[in-house]
Amino acid sequence: AGNFGGIYTPQPFYLGRYEVKQSEWSVVMGSNPSLFLGPSRPVDRVTSNSIVPFLAATGLRLASAAEWEYACRAGTTTDYHGSNAFPNGTNDPNQSGVIAWTSVNSGGQTSDVGKKFPNGWGFFDMSGNIGEVVSDLSVAPVGGHVWKGGSYRRDPAEVTSGWWWCETCMGMAWEQLGFRAARNP
Repeated sequence: AGNFGGIYTPQPFYLGRYEVKQSEWSVVMGSNPSLFLGPSRPVDRVTSNSIVPFLAATGLRLASAAEWEYACRAGTTTDYHGSNAFPNGTNDPNQSGVIAWTSVNSGGQTSDVGKKFPNGWGFFDMSGNIGEVVSDLSVAPVGGHVWKGGSYRRDPAEVTSGWWWCETCMGMAWEQLGFRAARNP
């Protein structure tokens, strides 16, 4: 885990306002793998491999880690993106509950998307709720897809704009993992 380094030169892309919901997944895939059931909750228990058919069927793609972080930050440079509560962002983890479902306030499960304040560009749940698989692969410790945003089980310090983790158990369905779809203009 850590901050995903590098310089990002923004190129145009579209990103889902919300994490992919179970209702959206079910329409495309015909089933719902999620542990925490609810049509407006993010789909969970997906892997980078199980996402591929959904993306192919919809013409969408995963965002890169740099694209994801750029969208999450929405012009801020703080640990936590801005919102109506703190427009310029904040570095105070005690304020994260305004924008994120974490181990402190989630009750140990995901929540319907869009219930917390969005960031300055209108993206919801960029921090917490469900960890979001991105297209980047990590080389350490054992490879696997990077995921961003933390999850409902993570501490507030692990749902910052720059935080990332690696899906080390490729092919393992994990209730903390979901995704947000992107596409090219």
